[in-house]
Order: sequence, then C-alpha cells, then structure tokens
Amino acid sequence: MINFIIQHKYLSFFTPIIVILLLAIGTKNLAFTNDYHIFFSSDNPQLIAFDNLQDTYNKTDSILIGLRDTSGIFTNKNLKAIADITTKAWQTPFSTRVDSLANYQHTFANGDDLLVIDLIDTENELNAGQIDEIASNEVLLKNRLITSQKDTTGINITIQLPNNEKLATKGQDEVVAFARNLRDEIKKDYPQFEVFLSGIVMLNQAFPEAGQEDIKSLIPLAFLIVFVLLFVVLGNIFLVLGSLILLVFAVIGSFGSVGHLGLPITPVMTSLPVIILTIAVAGSVHLMMSFVKKMRNGTDKIKAIKEAFEHNVHAITIAGITTAIGFFGLNFSEVPPFHDLGNAAAIGTLLSLILTLVFLPAWILVLPIKIKTKKIQKTHLMLKFSTFVIRSYKKILVFSLLAVIVFVSFIPLNEINDNFVEYFDERVEFRRDADKVDKYLTGIGSIDYSFKSGEAGGVANPEFLASVEKFTNWARKQSEVNNVSSITDIFKRLNKNMHGDDETYYKLPQNRELSAQYLLLYEMSLPYGLDLNNQINIDKSAIRVSVNMKNMSSKGYLGFENKADNWLKNNTPKIHTSGASPSIMFAHIGLRNVHAMLIGTAITLIVISIILGFILRSFKMGLISLVPNLIPVSMAFGLWALTNGQISMAISVVASITLGIIVDDTVHFLDKFNYGLKTLGRSAKKSVAYAFEHVGHALILSSVALTAGFLVLIGSVFEINSGMGWLTSYVIVIALIMDFLLLPSLLIFFNKSQSKNSKG
Repeated sequence: MINFIIQHKYLSFFTPIIVILLLAIGTKNLAFTNDYHIFFSSDNPQLIAFDNLQDTYNKTDSILIGLRDTSGIFTNKNLKAIADITTKAWQTPFSTRVDSLANYQHTFANGDDLLVIDLIDTENELNAGQIDEIASNEVLLKNRLITSQKDTTGINITIQLPNNEKLATKGQDEVVAFARNLRDEIKKDYPQFEVFLSGIVMLNQAFPEAGQEDIKSLIPLAFLIVFVLLFVVLGNIFLVLGSLILLVFAVIGSFGSVGHLGLPITPVMTSLPVIILTIAVAGSVHLMMSFVKKMRNGTDKIKAIKEAFEHNVHAITIAGITTAIGFFGLNFSEVPPFHDLGNAAAIGTLLSLILTLVFLPAWILVLPIKIKTKKIQKTHLMLKFSTFVIRSYKKILVFSLLAVIVFVSFIPLNEINDNFVEYFDERVEFRRDADKVDKYLTGIGSIDYSFKSGEAGGVANPEFLASVEKFTNWARKQSEVNNVSSITDIFKRLNKNMHGDDETYYKLPQNRELSAQYLLLYEMSLPYGLDLNNQINIDKSAIRVSVNMKNMSSKGYLGFENKADNWLKNNTPKIHTSGASPSIMFAHIGLRNVHAMLIGTAITLIVISIILGFILRSFKMGLISLVPNLIPVSMAFGLWALTNGQISMAISVVASITLGIIVDDTVHFLDKFNYGLKTLGRSAKKSVAYAFEHVGHALILSSVALTAGFLVLIGSVFEINSGMGWLTSYVIVIALIMDFLLLPSLLIFFNKSQSKNSKG
C-alpha cells in the first residue's frame, strides 16, 4: 500500500480531499432538534404510555411564567399586573390555554344560581383580601399557582405545536422568542417582579441551545490543545499543519455523514468533534513520531515514511477497527442519540484511519518537509521503566490484583440516578429558572394518572369518584408531592355551591345524576380555552389526575411510582393504573440503559478480543488483551463511586465508548511485543523492553491527547457530556497505567515457555 502511495502521491493526496468534500455536502442537512422525545425509542414503554395519555386528553406541554414579589402577591397593583400579563399570555403562538390566578374559575352560589367568575375580574367583584383568602385555601392553586408564603405566583401557558417535525421546531422557536420578549416586557412594566421561565417547552429549547453553546466553546479549545501537543512533539510546522488538516477533514466527514444519514443534532452529538479530534490525533501520532524519529536518525524522507508506515500500519489499522467497534457498541443503548453518536463516531474513526494511512503519507511526500538530523540515544526513562517492570513483574501482578479488588469493591456504592433538570449546569438559563421555580413555587416534574371508570359518562359515578378522591387525598400527604390536580375537588366545590355554599356539603355528590348535572352546568359556564378536556376524556369515561412533584432525581420518582402503584393495588384495585409523564420517562431511561449497555459492552469486549486474537494469531493474546481493557473500566467505576456516585444515562455508555479507545494502546504494545517475540525471536522480557522502546513515548502522548480531549468535555454545559468526559478520562489514565504495568507483567508471566527457547 505504501509503495502505491509513493508512486501515486498526488492521487493519494487529492482523492481523500474529494471524498471529504462530497461528504461535506451532507452538512447542509444538519439541524438541531428541540424535542426531548428524541431521547426515547419508539418502543419505549414509558413513552408509549405518555403518548397514549396525550392522545386521550389535551396535551400539557407548557411554559410556566413565575412571578415573585417578596412584599407579597396579593396587592391591588400586583393583581392588576397578573390580569394584564394573563391577557398578553394568550397571544403566545400555538397557545391553547392559559391558567393563572387571574382567570381561575371561582364558583359560588347566588340564591339558586351557580355563578362562575374569574378570580381577578375586571368588574372588581372581589377585593384583594377576598382573593387572598380564596386562593390561599384552594387546594387546586396552593403550591401550583400560588405559594403558601404568598410571594410567588405562576402563569401556565399550554402549547399545542404542529405534528410536523419541521413546523414544530419552527413553532417552538417562535413560542420561546415570544415568551422571552414577554418576560422582558414584564420586567420593564412591572419591576417589582422577579420573572423566570420554566416548563417542558423551555426544557425542549434548552437542549439545542446547550448544544450550540458547547460547539462554540469546546471545539476551539480542543483544537488549541491538539495544536500545542502536536507542535511540542513534532516540532515541524508542516507536520503539525498536516495533522490539523487531517483532524478537520475527519470532523467534517463525520458531520457530513450525519447529514447524509439524516441524523438530528442533539446535545449528545455536540461531543462528536471533540471525540473525533482526540481519536484522530491518537491514531496519527504513532505514524508521525515514528517518521520524525527516522528522519532525525538521518533516513531520507521517502524511506522514513515507508519504514514508519510499515512499522505501524498493522497496529494503527487494528486500533482503528476496534475503536470503531467500541463506538458501534452504543447501538445497544436504550437512548437513540447515543446510537447516532456511536455510529457517527465510528464513521469518523474509520475516516481518520483512512486519512492517516493515505492522506498523511501523501502530505508528507508532497510537502517540502525537512527535519534536522541529530543522534538519538535510547530513552533512559523508557529503558529504566522497562527494567523495573521486568524485574518486578510478580510484585506488580500482586499489587495490581489488590488495587483491582479495592476499587471494584466500591462499585456497588454507585447509584443509578438521573435528574433531567440537572442535565444542564447553572450557566444555562433554563436550569437557573427551573431551580427558582422549584424553590419558590412548584416543581417542573409531574406524574399523570388516567383513571378509567369503564363506561361512558362514568366520571359521574359516585363510587368511581370516591376511589379517585381516596388516591388524591393519599397523594397529597406524600412528602414528595407539591400539588395534586383532581376534578374531584371541583365536584366537591360544586356540591357545596349548589347547597348555598354550606361547608358541610364540601364533599362528593352521592347521586350520579346530580354529579352529571353539576358537571354539565359548570362546563357550560366556562369561558373559551378553560374547558375540562385536560382532565376528562371525550366520552367522560376517564379522569386525569396530575401529581406535581418536587424537583427530584430518578430514584425519587421511581420510589414514588412504586409506592403509588402498591397503594392503588391494595386500596383501589378497580381503578389501578400506572403513572405517565416525561419525568417518569427520564426516571426509567437510566435504569433501562444500564441493563442494555451491560449486555452491549460484554458483546463488544468479546468481539474486540476475538479480533485481536485472530489478527495477532494467538488465542492467548486475545485473552490477555481482555484484562488491561476490562480492568480500567471496572476500576474507573469504583473511583467514580468515591468522587460522584451517580450513574446517569450518559455514564452508563462510557464502558462501551472507552473499550474501543483504550484498546488502542494495548494493540500497539501487543503488536510490538509480538514482533519482538515471534519475528525477532526474543524472550518475553526482551520483547517487553522492545515494546517500551518503540511505542512507550507514543502511548504516553496518545493517552495525554485522549485525556486532554475528553477533559475538554467537562467544560460542557450539558451534564451528559461533562460526566462522560470525567469518567472517560479516568478510564484512559487507568488504562495507560495498566498497559505500562499489568500488561507487560502478564505477557512475561504467560510466555515463560517461549523465553526458554528464545535467542535473548
């Protein structure tokens, strides 16, 4: 292959460029997605349950405008402002409903008549004191639209976006832009309010905005780090420039492939450039360092690149293929964006492999690269280190075993946990506002229950309503719950109203026909946009009860879900159902992903080891390669338990990602060891020394590049990327230590028989 490149250097130079340009055409199809549904596969049971709920009742995607005045909400000035803001909120694009203190439908009796009015009405039927008393005692408002401290209120805008994905994306942008403009108007017109925006719509918008922020900040930093590393090591501007062009081509080709495949750009995908940069530089550095070393020894350029190529092509190819396999292993994930990241990273890895083996040698041959000759002595550091390992390999094996046992013992301390609000750090506006909403008003998360009566019109059945009320009362007593919205409270209020507002009648009607009449009378009195379709289905056979939760991790949501499920089974088995919501979806996805990735990682590890054994023509080598690749991941998760302890859906995929990456160093070391043992006929100990001499420095540099690259990700505003950056860096550093200590010790221990028959 290298002879062909030497003979056709211009063809080898321009062909990869043309291929990359063709791939780059796909970048015109790139688009950010702003829908949290992208994190769930179409067969995800929690997503299916939630979609069924959304199809049964009105959708509940919304924006919550929080208004806080520490001097109190219930003043004439503030109440008038709330009414004005509520009116303006109706102008939000794609809005179908606005709920606030202003238009809360207050009911009361006037003789034999039922009156339904806005709580804050234009005719001032109620003064500020009366509004305060009503709102503060209304269970449907407390800790939902007004706090017990009476200093914070909310205006909830329900949004119905088009079903078409492109129109929905455009509509989402319009909705958020309007909401932010409205927020700015509120701050200007009513400076007494602290204003914050939250809700599912703002969560959706936070995903692409976080991704765009990462691209602007992380990619330049990654390029800067790579440039500095390459310049320090190579010391030749043409070689550094060639390497940087290779990296740019690999990134462009990867994103172009993403565009051609029609994959969406998610916040997870924004880590792709950094991953490709680090993988590409780690792969090319072996070829470049070998070339520079030979040039400094006085070898002419053509011979130097030929020998460097022949000396490294085997290991570079194996490393590239196994790294790609590791990324393809992400297809086992339960989270579709990780499928996309894995496939795109695998394509980028293979592109960087081809560019390293074709474009880079051609670049060296075409450009006037000159490197000063200087005598290079054997590196004392590598010589001393290899001597230490060879002499102490038995002790190293024992200490390595002890270290593994210690760190692995900490793994059970990890908890599978996710908090979708905390996917974003505090630099993201959504995170700051969501924290304020949770602190001052209510949680962003909820769990919805659809209770079925089993018959049309069954929502008026007293027995059915009594069961729903029992659950409502139980849920309100739970420490995790902020508020429960249940139509049973409306039935009780209507019953009281129709009995002259007698408090003793604040209970469910005991007559089905009476309940149906109350409901009909109430619905006919409701203004446009404030109907009960968000709580009752069309044929009035089912009721939706919304349990608003405090901001919790997935562990908290799963705990409540299990507790509620058991309560329903034991107390109201006839209406037993499961909860559904985005909060429940995110709570389950981490656990599902861990289980899926355990299987995927095991399969990936076996495949990589089989490939190594086949290529190295040694089943024993394949088995030995398992150890330094499996141990770093295990030890890193033990270290993670001590430093963090939370396994999110991102952390659960790190094992598969890193398996393909850390195997690179193992491959290069095994390749040189195998060459010394079988081709040169040296003993196992001499072969270990040979491997250290020829790839020791390159392994350190590639590991430094990989670690630095993934550490760039810790600067991400998206926790999924930053957590992945931290843990991957742990794995890479531990893997380098294992490749320098444990791997050579294992090779010596398991190749004693060859040593007796060797030349040296």
